Amino acid sequence: MAGKTAFITGASGFIGSAVTRAAIAKGYQVRGLSRSEESDEKIKKLGGVPVRGDLTSHDLLAREAANADIVCNLGDAFMGSKFTLHHDEAIKITTGAISAMAAALVGTNKPLLVSSGVRIVRADPNGGVTTEDDPEDENSYFDRRLMEHPSLAWAKRGVRVACIRIAPFVHGEGNLIEMMVQMARSSGAAFTINGGNIYTSTVHVDDVGRLYILAAEKTQAGETYNAVAENDITFATFMGAIADAAGVPVKDLTPEEALAQLGPMWADYFSQPCRGSSEKAKKVLGWEIKEIGLLEHIKKLYPEAKPAED
Repeated sequence: MAGKTAFITGASGFIGSAVTRAAIAKGYQVRGLSRSEESDEKIKKLGGVPVRGDLTSHDLLAREAANADIVCNLGDAFMGSKFTLHHDEAIKITTGAISAMAAALVGTNKPLLVSSGVRIVRADPNGGVTTEDDPEDENSYFDRRLMEHPSLAWAKRGVRVACIRIAPFVHGEGNLIEMMVQMARSSGAAFTINGGNIYTSTVHVDDVGRLYILAAEKTQAGETYNAVAENDITFATFMGAIADAAGVPVKDLTPEEALAQLGPMWADYFSQPCRGSSEKAKKVLGWEIKEIGLLEHIKKLYPEAKPAED
């Protein structure tokens, strides 16, 4: 393993940092795409080497991909714009970056891991667990198919490309839980929609990081893998734990109220069911869930949490 290199876009981000840590733990030297001095420092602190550029730096992306042993795309133009970029433009930028890297990998058998989401497939109408092979959701607010399909098409051109479909709620130190607690405190409540009695999928960021590296080392071309640890937490339970941690009550919203108060993106995010199976990743790649669960993690971070008084 000595001397092997991983090129990671989005290496300083929340999930990208976990992939960087996992790659370094397996002996890779990480070269991480960086847009700023702040990101440079984050990558250096993780033990990687920052490479200055962005998702539009196609020549740079192609060169780094060609020189790397594994390539992981965690860069996302929509996330990188803090959700301000129009979806169509964000998809164009992200898929352009993926194509630049993929073109440099044709015929090399080197892996290219691309990020997607479990909600690319339609939720089971009976509340069951879905797999990677289930029908896709044609009405998703953010249509991941528009990035996943052209990415996987590179498999037919000799690129060992695979997609990691990440659970909608990824928790880890200094991100999701703390952010949601702060939002609840700022709003004076944690919100559910229509009672919150639907289930969602969650996963710890460090488990996701390890999955990327396992997939890079073991996957066949054209595969997809769900990164899911838990499927049995309802939004009501989730938001109840956030409310307790924040010291605020839970407030239930109608869909119309949620749309007006939270906006279309978050109203969709907190109202759609998701239960994705991770059996494929476990059986094919040997992935293991090693980290703390979401509710236990909330309790660990906020041990004094208790329900707000009426």
